Amino acid sequence: METKYIQQLYRSISLLLFLLQQVTGAVCSFESPSHPGHRHGKLFIGRPCKKRADDLLKLSRHLLKMVVAILKGHAPVRGHLYIMGLFDGDPTCRFCRLETETVQHIICCCAALACQHYNVFGKLIVEPKDINTASVRDLCLFVRGTRLLNLC
Repeated sequence: METKYIQQLYRSISLLLFLLQQVTGAVCSFESPSHPGHRHGKLFIGRPCKKRADDLLKLSRHLLKMVVAILKGHAPVRGHLYIMGLFDGDPTCRFCRLETETVQHIICCCAALACQHYNVFGKLIVEPKDINTASVRDLCLFVRGTRLLNLC
């Protein structure tokens, strides 16, 4: 029970730090050369943006959790869960069955979701830089349309 509480507290603190960095324009720790990891966050979050932070703060708790999970790459997709040892099945994409299911694959280039990409982002294949500038509304629409996280 104590471990679950600590995990929830850690997630809340992480979310608050993310929002603070977006609002204040502070340099995110993952942008530092001394932090070679955080590949996904570097691709999708980009530079701090006050408008995106304001839009995030207007979301319900569940929508906020969903969008931040996508932007940070910590969404419960098969590839991520498989690496963490929380998924015993095949980490192949549940939609196209062609590549490993990662947030980047689903958001950017999953062939089975090309229609969804086009409807929301106006492109069949979305580049990570497009996610940097995508509105919070578009990210919510995409994830809801794919029922990826089933949070809403």
